[in-house]
Amino acid sequence: MGAIALRPPAAEWGSRRARVAAVLLALLPYLVLAAIGGDTATLGVAAATGSLLVAALAMIASDPPLEFWSRAWPALALAALATLWLVLPESPLASLVPGGVAAQAHRPAPDLVPSELARRLGMLGLLVAGGAIGYRRGMARLALAWMVGFGLLYICLSLVLREIDPLHVWGMSKNISDAERFTGTLLNANASACAFGVIAVLALGRLQLLVREQRFQLISGKVPTGVVIAGLAVVGGLGACASTGSRAAFLLTLLITGSLVVIEAYRRSRLGQWVKTGAIAVLFVIAAGFVISLVGDITVERLNRLDSDTSDRIEIWSHYWALAQQAPAFGHGPGASSEASLASLNSPLSATLFWYINDAHNVILQILVEGGWGYLALLAATMAAILWGCRRLFTARADDPMARGVLGALLLALGCSLVDIALSIPGVQALALVPLALLWGRELRGRSRA
Repeated sequence: MGAIALRPPAAEWGSRRARVAAVLLALLPYLVLAAIGGDTATLGVAAATGSLLVAALAMIASDPPLEFWSRAWPALALAALATLWLVLPESPLASLVPGGVAAQAHRPAPDLVPSELARRLGMLGLLVAGGAIGYRRGMARLALAWMVGFGLLYICLSLVLREIDPLHVWGMSKNISDAERFTGTLLNANASACAFGVIAVLALGRLQLLVREQRFQLISGKVPTGVVIAGLAVVGGLGACASTGSRAAFLLTLLITGSLVVIEAYRRSRLGQWVKTGAIAVLFVIAAGFVISLVGDITVERLNRLDSDTSDRIEIWSHYWALAQQAPAFGHGPGASSEASLASLNSPLSATLFWYINDAHNVILQILVEGGWGYLALLAATMAAILWGCRRLFTARADDPMARGVLGALLLALGCSLVDIALSIPGVQALALVPLALLWGRELRGRSRA
């Protein structure tokens, strides 16, 4: 991938309509994030509609060859099967699967299936669109560059909204526990922190790539615009993430960005590798500490409450694990975790503890509650197929800062979702999925060249 990333940009760009589709795909996650993250039934369907429209445009603009489909079909087929499994008990095919009809008894909100199905199809559309655009030479690089630029604009929009009304987002009240915290354009501070962290990690990968390519201009004192934008997005993303007070998201962001800095320093050093790498790591820690001292007071303060909050999380996980055991094969239905939770509150104590908890705060538990073990297995197989398509990135010879940034952003989103609701928000899902789909498409094309 190093050879691809270092090719002169002028030789990379494709047709004009393909570039337009790439830019629209890069913009879409931020449009969904700006609309409360698409975290209502109406906004979720609107976001899914936009995703499918962009996917259709991407198909027309990129015109993926048969070779793309022959390489992409395992992941796409598994993703489609996962969606089918999720809605199988409500479909005419339920009678063909053992336990399919019986699973309907554990589904408290079948009326949510159409809107939730639309959201899943929207994500599937983004996977297809990202893969098809990434398969065309230079389009993954172009789309990721625009994602970093749009990410900086999104951070600015979030800060402006906080100055206008710190207690509401577009006039809507924030979540009970986040009323006084910075939440960007979302209603949940922890999900917003994950989004800001993903932007910072993607921007760092972009910055490292540009610094490597344009080092001679930088040495001569010329700072390209792309370097400035990526640098501001890194600093802005870290600062915004710290301002939310989200402990897990901010610590994971620091860990991943610090790792990317150390890896790049080690890769580019020729003499005294460990000395230079250590110096870079120390400088990064000092810079991170400076950011925390400026905007991270609330994060430091909330670290003192880690013990009590951890016990609360364990109670939530135990509650949703018990729900998952009630419908192990097909779950309680898409989007029905809140209804299933409320229906299970059979004592004053449980009602007091869980009446306002609408999510399992763990992506694996959430998947189990909504779709059961079959859904979890199919999603895991889909992810495995995508990562298998990107397997060249995990070899010892791989050296691509942007690819490391994309994988780091994915790890950050997954890590945040193990302790909170990040990937339950459609906007955060799209922000994590689009870069991965672009990288996956690019790697499928790379395999054909190899």
